Amino acid sequence: MKFRYYILLVALAGCLVLPSAVADVVHLKEGGRIEGKVEDLGESVKVVAKYGTFILKKSEVKEIERKLLPEEEYQERLAKLTPDDAPGHLELAKWCREHRLRAAYAELLEKALRPLPHLLQ
Repeated sequence: MKFRYYILLVALAGCLVLPSAVADVVHLKEGGRIEGKVEDLGESVKVVAKYGTFILKKSEVKEIERKLLPEEEYQERLAKLTPDDAPGHLELAKWCREHRLRAAYAELLEKALRPLPHLLQ
């Protein structure tokens, strides 16, 4: 019995530490759902989740809710910014921090703060 509680505790701790990557959500006809990146295979779908890969017949799937991964959304948002848009880079840096994209956050902060020395002169 103690072993089960230990496994549950480790699993919960992992959820708190790991970044949450939002991905597609596959809603199953029998209830339940699987989150992961979905690939259409014709008569079936492949779902690559953080805890494994699943191949499901389309007849088992009620609905597929398409969502972008944070990295994909970051790329879309970045493409809309101009190089001299310091406020835009700062806003996107805040968004990256919220979505735990640390490298992008640091890079965007640098771009947002680069014009500051010119403003102080």
